[in-house]
Amino acid sequence: MSKACEGGRWTTLLYLLLKAEMEKEWHVYNRGIGGDTTWHALDRFDDDIKPLLPAYVLIEYGFNDASVPEGRRIARCGLAAFRENISEIIRKVRAGKGKPILIVNHPICPREIPQGNRRTYVQNFRPYQAAIRELAKATKTPMIDLEREMVRAGVDLHRLLTKDGLHLSAEGNAIYANFVFASFASVAGIKVKGALPPVATWNVLA
Repeated sequence: MSKACEGGRWTTLLYLLLKAEMEKEWHVYNRGIGGDTTWHALDRFDDDIKPLLPAYVLIEYGFNDASVPEGRRIARCGLAAFRENISEIIRKVRAGKGKPILIVNHPICPREIPQGNRRTYVQNFRPYQAAIRELAKATKTPMIDLEREMVRAGVDLHRLLTKDGLHLSAEGNAIYANFVFASFASVAGIKVKGALPPVATWNVLA
């Protein structure tokens, strides 16, 4: 059973998809904490992730790292540090015989209100998406590119997201889980019982 998740969160729904469609038993351990940056992820790695290895580890950060709070001029985690932190997380997963998979964050709605550095959140966040793609290539790490896949599929952001244009809605969690499941099975080369469903974090899979 899932060790992870609560209610209709995408991690719970991912577990249910894995249980229904995969040929082996899977567990999903959600070790993500809302508001965390990659700094927090590294601080918590040895306690929260290392004991679960070896496993597939879905690594999804950037939203909080890129944010520039009011009254500040720099991001919570600068882009250079973000790159280093993600690279170190990948190294530590592999050192524990785990298999890291990077996730490029889902698309978001434009937010015109400037942040502390007078740039919009989308302007601050966009380079972090590019950095994840670059790191996947540089470190030869499999990647699930939710932004490109959802844009290609024409996902309605008003259904995917809450009114803030950033966080997942209840329906969005289901859409998200479906995309992650299909992409995970593909990049991991894992067999499923039937056909993959159509495709229109700290999360550990073991």
